Amino acid sequence: MNKKRLVSIIIFGVIFMLLLFKNKITELIYFDQILFDEQSARQAYFDNCGFPNSESLKVIELNEDTVFKFRLANKDVGLCSSDKRRRHSAPYWERAELKQKEILKRNRKYQLDFSFKIVQGFSGSRETLFQLHNYKKGCKTSPAAMLKADNGKLVLWLKEGGMTQQYSLNLPVNDILLQQQRVRWIIDTHENASISVLINGKLVIDSALMDLPLCGSPHLKFGIYRPGNEADKNKTSEIEFAKMRLLRYRKH
Repeated sequence: MNKKRLVSIIIFGVIFMLLLFKNKITELIYFDQILFDEQSARQAYFDNCGFPNSESLKVIELNEDTVFKFRLANKDVGLCSSDKRRRHSAPYWERAELKQKEILKRNRKYQLDFSFKIVQGFSGSRETLFQLHNYKKGCKTSPAAMLKADNGKLVLWLKEGGMTQQYSLNLPVNDILLQQQRVRWIIDTHENASISVLINGKLVIDSALMDLPLCGSPHLKFGIYRPGNEADKNKTSEIEFAKMRLLRYRKH
């Protein structure tokens, strides 16, 4: 084998290895911790209130991924203590959610990735899919960010300066039924907390400020959470989540 051919083979091999491990190399450069990934996501969350019935959540291990299937029907009242109370213009609240076990540290930056597929429903009012919550007993706080389907459209609600800001994501629910949607949140928990949102690789919200009071405990919640309805029946909503990862950026 001549020298030129050997050098070409070596260069080709190096390029191939770099492409093969591109994601791993990127992770090593930019992140110092993987809090959970597709295979460990199930262990990262817990059921903190209970579920209305056995159909509310099914978890499936599939091709080295964890798929969470949530379902809420009419009158599936949540089992959290506040769900049976009239509040926020609703007579009661329906809920099937999981809550993150660990809290996000302050003065750090995180990258959350997940995909979701709406199977049916989500045509009603204020149906929440994913939350960055900040609850801690004794702290007057509320969710900092909430991904919702509101009257058939996907929106993001952010708490900023004590007020709720709504951002349209230009995604009608009917247009994305049964289609996987890839989501990335870049969460910054420094003093001026902020969030950036990418949908299917497109930046739709860039470093929007949000309230994250220091007395609270930032954590993630996902599933289905929506207001009850006494005037009419809520339609059944079903959604699947998968490819869930949470990484923490290195300090700079």
